[in-house]
Formats: sequence, structure tokens, C-alpha cells
Amino acid sequence: MTLRKTRSTVSAGARTLALAAAAAGLVVSAAGTSSAAYSGMTGAKFQQVQFGMTRQQVLDIVGPGACETGGFWGTSLQCWQSQSGDFNPYATFDFTSGDKVNGKAQEFLFKPVAPALTLAKFNSVVLKRTTLSQFKDLVGAANSCVPFWERYPDYPSTSTSDIAYRCFAPGYSEITGRGVAQFFFDNGVASDKVQSGLS
Repeated sequence: MTLRKTRSTVSAGARTLALAAAAAGLVVSAAGTSSAAYSGMTGAKFQQVQFGMTRQQVLDIVGPGACETGGFWGTSLQCWQSQSGDFNPYATFDFTSGDKVNGKAQEFLFKPVAPALTLAKFNSVVLKRTTLSQFKDLVGAANSCVPFWERYPDYPSTSTSDIAYRCFAPGYSEITGRGVAQFFFDNGVASDKVQSGLS
């Protein structure tokens, strides 16, 4: 079972969708959002896009044929690897009022290196107490996790941040969403977490 993808930003609606999807053991799909066939986004291009870049610099890296904007996406760029199938890799880039990148989000562009998340590791992350750096050590983020989104609403200041990771257990399923957890950090401290099928 899948959910159709709504806007992948760090808005309250996006966070609610992400939490609900993970809690229900569902994978969020990005299929069928437009009649145009957008394609060309990759993980390598996502990594090349840096905070503070202009919209045109992003399009120069990603390629305008990969991205759509306006309407449902507002001023964000939603950039697709392809739009065929149920689990379509994509990235979203948000911009300041001065048209500089202040938010990046992705789904399905990256896979964990060696997923080893367990329920015990999940439980070791304490809301309102665990810092982002502590989380990375506690869950083995370098091997088990991929970035979900990172945003600095007051960019170029980075003192206010909204960051999320998606982490995976051995044998996780992208089809069912089992063996997956999401962790959310406000200003560098754990604020929400949800898991499906960890043991």
C-alpha cells in the first residue's frame, strides 16, 4: 500500500504526513503528480546543491527538465529522477525570499550503506534531550540512515534548523515500510521519532 506524495518540505503538513506514513508502515510515493514527464535528478546532483545557491544555480546543476515549480509546489523546486512507477526518487529545494536555497529534501535518491537499526537503538534516542550528534553515534547513522530533509528557515543563519533522517533495519522493505524509522530534530535536538517494524 502506498501514499501519494504531497509537498516534501518541512512544513507541519509534510511532517505529519511523514510521521503518519512511517507509523502506518507505508512508503510515501511520488507518482503521477503532473502530466509533464520530469526526469534527470540524481543523488550526485542533490549533493552538489549547496545552501545559499540561487534557483538558477540549482537548475544549472540539476537540469530544468527534471524540475517543476509553481502551483502546488509554490516557490519550491520539485525535481524528479523519473515519474514512472510507484516509488519515484525526487528532491525538493526550498528558497529564501531572496531566492537562495535554505532547504533540501529527498526521498529514494539514497540507500543506507549497511542498515543495522534496531528497536533498542531507536529507543535510545530521547525526545527533547538527544542532540543530533549524539543521535548519529547512538543509531550508527553513517551506515543505517539517509538524510530526509534539512532546512534553515532564517538562512544564512543556521541557528534555527529543522532536520530529519530516515533510518533502516537489516531486511527493511521499501514496499511495506517495515524496518524503517524517522527521526526529527528542531534546532539540533530530537523533537519527534516514529518507527515501523523494528525489533
